[in-house]
Amino acid sequence: MYQRTCKTCGDAFVIPSGFRGRFPVHCGKECRVSHQLSLRAARETNGPECSIAGCVRRVRSHKGPVLCDTCYIRIYRGGQSDLPKRKGRHQTSNGYLVLLRPDHPLARVRDGLVMEHRLVLYNAIGPGPHACEWCGKETAWVDAHVDHLDRNRRNNIRQNLLFSCAACNQQRGITLDFLSRLTAEGRARFAACKGDLAIEFAQKRTA
Repeated sequence: MYQRTCKTCGDAFVIPSGFRGRFPVHCGKECRVSHQLSLRAARETNGPECSIAGCVRRVRSHKGPVLCDTCYIRIYRGGQSDLPKRKGRHQTSNGYLVLLRPDHPLARVRDGLVMEHRLVLYNAIGPGPHACEWCGKETAWVDAHVDHLDRNRRNNIRQNLLFSCAACNQQRGITLDFLSRLTAEGRARFAACKGDLAIEFAQKRTA
């Protein structure tokens, strides 16, 4: 048997004489995982910057070239390390228009993009906080939604945009989806069951 000291906790542990392979330096799995996590955190904080021009990520791996994970995968898959070009105004996969405005207060930190409808309304009404135009609840921009009155995500004129809290924006969309499927008899039945308040709420500014 061999006695060694754990590299993480400092406790002594015994290696059986019949052990085959590289001698462990940790007394168990918990200490080994803890040591690996501490090394990873140190590399993410103090590791060298990626060698690709324009990339500011830190290198996490201690092997291979001085490349961050993103640039390494980009070279491995595409054969080149050029950073993707940042687009100006373009449409996202869910139909919204975004603009490249890295200096704007609403810009996302990771890419400097701003949703066009949020940009238009912010420039019109200011930083706030503002009252939700449906229920009156005071809401900051970080939690606010911008409601498209005609439900067209590309129609970002000021008259089509409404400052809304998250709850009202989501509930209005659900109600409108439901009402759009109803026949005239169905609307009358819904009004008789729930009252006219729900329909008035859903159609308040869509007329």
